[in-house]
Amino acid sequence: DGTMTFTELTANAGVISATNGDGLQFNNADGAYTFNDAVLLVNDPGEDAGIDVTNGSSGTFSFTDTANIISNTTGDALVIQGSDATFTYEGSITTDAASGRPINISNNTGGSITIASTVTSTGEGILVEDNSGGTILFDDQVTLTTTTNDAVNILDNTGGSVQFNNIDITTTSGRGFVATSTTAGSTVTVTGNDNNIETTTGTALQLDTIAAGGSGINFESVSSDGAANAIIIEDVTGGQVSVGAGVAAGAGGTINASSGAAIQITNAANVSLNQMVVSNTAAGFNNITVMHNNATTSTVSITNFDISGGLDGIAYSRSATATSRITLNNNTIDTIAQDGISMDIGGTGTANVTITNNNVTNTTLNQEALSFNTSGGLNKTVNLLVDGNTLVANTTGNTANFTTNGAGTLNATVTDNVMSNGGAGRAFAMESINPTSTIRLNLNNNTAVSGNANEYLLDETGGDFRVLDLADVDARNNGDIEFQPLQTDFTDDPGPIPTP
Repeated sequence: DGTMTFTELTANAGVISATNGDGLQFNNADGAYTFNDAVLLVNDPGEDAGIDVTNGSSGTFSFTDTANIISNTTGDALVIQGSDATFTYEGSITTDAASGRPINISNNTGGSITIASTVTSTGEGILVEDNSGGTILFDDQVTLTTTTNDAVNILDNTGGSVQFNNIDITTTSGRGFVATSTTAGSTVTVTGNDNNIETTTGTALQLDTIAAGGSGINFESVSSDGAANAIIIEDVTGGQVSVGAGVAAGAGGTINASSGAAIQITNAANVSLNQMVVSNTAAGFNNITVMHNNATTSTVSITNFDISGGLDGIAYSRSATATSRITLNNNTIDTIAQDGISMDIGGTGTANVTITNNNVTNTTLNQEALSFNTSGGLNKTVNLLVDGNTLVANTTGNTANFTTNGAGTLNATVTDNVMSNGGAGRAFAMESINPTSTIRLNLNNNTAVSGNANEYLLDETGGDFRVLDLADVDARNNGDIEFQPLQTDFTDDPGPIPTP
């Protein structure tokens, strides 16, 4: 306990200067330690003068001079471990390929750590691991060029929070930004307008079993070239995870030649992905896979993508009991092996699906531009809007195909689309199959072209199929409609039909 204050005797001389030795070691230190002027730990090659706060230290440590330097330690430059300290550091921390980590924060039970300094590494990355409490703030520019090493690892923290305000990451096979835990409880935040991740074969962004802070986890761009998966987001609660803030194609990042699903999202509370290019995904793997199968509300938005290669362009699967919302807007999808957009909606509760202003061209023989199915024997409500899309296929099936194999109600609004089929099939088909399913359809102002005598098929195989303004539906769309069994077997829906 007690107080120690360090102030320079000679202006600009600093209070501590070391080029070798152990630097500053605080072991079970519970006092107040204030360094009013510069601490200069500029290491000679092979030396290890850093700052360590360890072994139950609960004191207050203040390094407030912006001229502070820790550079090129052989071990970790700054270590805060097994403590609950209040720690503030300004200045700079720099490590190279011969160094340890620039920062290692682990096994702490509480406290408050503020790194208000630039952090630069061309070797190892930052580690924040096994903390059960406390707040950790990186409040200045963090620049990590770590080649084969992971740049940021936030691992198995059961409590507390970690926040980066500006971060730029470049790796080769090392992962970019990783925040994962086996137990929920920690919060991660990334703010600022210029956060970027670029890898080659390393996963660029991986988030699993954490909470995003109220200000979200925000990256301007995320890119990879040859990674198994570029982005993995799983079981993330809290605020929004956002990638892409520009307006040009690729401004949100370029993901090329993934050997698995390029982007994989599972049970995410709130994700917004924008202005990205995804190309050359390996055969047999979807470009983007989104799944929702738990009891937590999920909202996912995918906007302004350019997608080519791989199996499905965007594949969405739902078996959740909580409300789901997915929005696909203004995406271009082509040169894929299977379906441009594939959706299977099961579970219970409400699913809201918006598919607007997309351009999907599927030239693979007998594959669909848009495949939509409900599944499962439990009742659900699906609110679907398909508007302003251009959908192209070459199939004996249907360019845009909708089926209700599952129980529940499908409220479908299909308006202002252009749909064409260069094969013998139809441009549009919607079929009610499950005997306990209900379709309520608003089909209006669409243009359809196909090799079939009838461009549209409405088929009531089972269940209840209702059409808004049934008598005029043929006249309100460009192309001929076939009803099976007969138009008189359908029910006129008085409307209005709910939309997402």
